[in-house]
Parts: sequence; C-alpha cells; structure tokens
Amino acid sequence: MFKGTPSKQSALLSDIMRQLDDVPPDPAASRRRARRCDVRTSFSAILVDIEQHPQVRIYTRNISTSGIGFVSRRQFKIDERIAVAIKWPNAEGKILVAKVTFSSYIRKGMYETGAEFQHALLESQASTTLKRLIGS
Repeated sequence: MFKGTPSKQSALLSDIMRQLDDVPPDPAASRRRARRCDVRTSFSAILVDIEQHPQVRIYTRNISTSGIGFVSRRQFKIDERIAVAIKWPNAEGKILVAKVTFSSYIRKGMYETGAEFQHALLESQASTTLKRLIGS
C-alpha cells in the first residue's frame, strides 16, 4: 500500500487509514475548499520553518487542489510549513508548500494532520523561491 515502507509498518498504517476512513465525515470539521481524492503514498516532507530543514516521512490520506491530509509519527504545530516534492512521468515536478491547519493524536504514536497549500512551485524555480520563503 505504501511504497518503500516495511510490511509491518505498512500493515499498521493500512489499519489506521481504514479506521480513519470508517469515521463518518463531519461537515463542520471539513475545512477544505476543494473535493478530496483518496491517495495513499508516502513522501518526505521538508520542515520549512525549522533550521537545517529536516525531513519527516508522511503518509498521505487524501489530497485536493487546496490541501493535503496525512499521518506521521510527528505532531505538527498549527501554522508550521512543510514542502513536498510531487513528480509526474513526462512532466516537470512541483514543490508544494503547505501550512498546517490541524494535527491530532490518533494512536500508536501516529498523528493525523491537515495542511493547506500556499505555493505550487515548478522544480526548476523552486530553489530560489524556497530560499526566499524560508529566509535563507
């Protein structure tokens, strides 16, 4: 289910995702402006606001044109920014910069997090734009 993830961890993540999917959606809690698409994959998210910009493994639940939902072993702070690289075959990749809107503990050391996209940068332009965004 999650490419490059050990099978035991993948089974745990699959179980958590299934449980999250079984929770009926609360219209009041849905802050997304766009329709969500269920996407299950893993990414390395760069922590934009932390010096040295460490990377954290995140496992996506869903994505839309306005944001991304994921789980991770790290609890994110509200308004913390992350950057994720998205690559497509036969097209230039993008770097998506998002701001965390919520993060809450699920179980077994995993947190569910939502983030709203702020910038979508072409890979070829990302280096200079990211430097400006992070103040380097």
